Amino acid sequence: MVDDIPIQAGELLPLLAKYRLLPKLKQELIIDQAIADIHLTAAQQEQAQQQFLAKYQISEPEAQQAYLNYYGLTGDQLVEIADREARIEIYKQQTWGHKLESIFLTQRSQLDIVTYSLIRTNSAEVVQELYFRIKDGEQSFTEVASTYSEGPEAQTGGLLGPTPLHNLHPSIAQHLLIAKPGQIQPPISIDKWYILLRLEQKQAAVLDDVMRQSLLGQLFQQWLEQQLRMQPSPD
Repeated sequence: MVDDIPIQAGELLPLLAKYRLLPKLKQELIIDQAIADIHLTAAQQEQAQQQFLAKYQISEPEAQQAYLNYYGLTGDQLVEIADREARIEIYKQQTWGHKLESIFLTQRSQLDIVTYSLIRTNSAEVVQELYFRIKDGEQSFTEVASTYSEGPEAQTGGLLGPTPLHNLHPSIAQHLLIAKPGQIQPPISIDKWYILLRLEQKQAAVLDDVMRQSLLGQLFQQWLEQQLRMQPSPD
């Protein structure tokens, strides 16, 4: 029974499949297997619970009860979930923590943070005209983007970011990687679009705590996706 909806035990897996939740279930089972041998001390458990409550902004009793009601949890289950999140973080650190420096050095250029401006149109002729209009100083990049760009960036005068280079389309990232700030790039073609780019600012990536957590998260997700691909397909 879920709220007032009756569900028989035999219906659960078909329902998970129907609502495309089986991969999520498989993912969580794979994680449980991976962290099975990781155990927290009493101090670690207390810290895990405090961090969990702070993360989800449910430190106050009323907020905590609302969270339990929404997800159909008991207080004991909430403690188990908080412990599990902490054990996952320990697993990430144990598995990939010693590799982070070398991975960071290998990927460093793609981890740089960029702020850039973009104009896109589906016309090669239009993009050439706009390029020369900006290059010759007839109009600013911002004015042209606001008027002619055919994507949501028109609302910001073409300005996008800051964002890591690796989050961008490979062609855009490659052009921004070698661009000089303030210089408009000649038009490039990507899929159905003709694009103008200008690098505004580049911030070199640093292996600080935020970057370490980001890299650990990426490595964990890659591992998890690989494990899911290795799972046998249903008959």
